[in-house]
Amino acid sequence: MNAVPDGRTVRWEHRDGELLAAATQYVLDHGVATLTMRPLAEAVGVTIATLIRRFGSKDELLEQICRSIHLDMLDTLAYDPELAGLDPRQTLDVLWGRWLDPAQARQFTFLFELFGVALRDPDRYGWFAESVISDWLAPIEDVLVEVGTEISQARALATVVLSLLRGLHMDFAMTGDRDRVEAAYHLVVDAMASQL
Repeated sequence: MNAVPDGRTVRWEHRDGELLAAATQYVLDHGVATLTMRPLAEAVGVTIATLIRRFGSKDELLEQICRSIHLDMLDTLAYDPELAGLDPRQTLDVLWGRWLDPAQARQFTFLFELFGVALRDPDRYGWFAESVISDWLAPIEDVLVEVGTEISQARALATVVLSLLRGLHMDFAMTGDRDRVEAAYHLVVDAMASQL
């Protein structure tokens, strides 16, 4: 005898995007460290079975949330008309300003939380290194090569840029000291200007 799905399960059929968005908002509000599926299911109005059917495990859900956030950020980098025609330094300055906006804080807190989790269990969170490093290096390298950086130098310079932005952003997220962090950003980017 087949079980009849409850109303909450039926409500989310064919609405994976909406369910992912609702789960994302919950995780951004509550964090990763204490995340369990039952409170998440209750908060978004589905059963645990629905979450598992749609996303698999908690780890798979976190991966989908992370990849969705990164895809949105990378799409902005590739397709945002405000960035069209800017040189790499100008692009960095625009993105840096956006990423320090308090509206972005929850996304970056989530990503920084995943850094810690992935460092503790790299085998379990190997996808995170791919998403947070490899997926980001390629577009930065591409831009650098387009403006004349030698291919042999592009990966190293992209690594420096990514590490600079991440490290300073993490500092800002922890301390809230925008003036100090912004001064450090400009100091380093000004020193690298000839490379950009």
